[in-house]
Amino acid sequence: MSKAGGPEIPTLNAWARQHLTAVVTAKTQQNYDKAFDEFISPNVRITFNGKSMTRDEYKRRIRSEE
Repeated sequence: MSKAGGPEIPTLNAWARQHLTAVVTAKTQQNYDKAFDEFISPNVRITFNGKSMTRDEYKRRIRSEE
């Protein structure tokens, strides 16, 4: 989707798929950090299985589950 002369804006589904794919397929820590930072806001509030956790805790948890 784009307007003539403007930037192409992906659908929400396409954007989420692109960013999730980048997170789960990152081969290096540097690539993972970049993908995660581009996907998850620095100001996010996270509840995972009913437990509040910091962004960094969530980041480590997701990486360890790959």
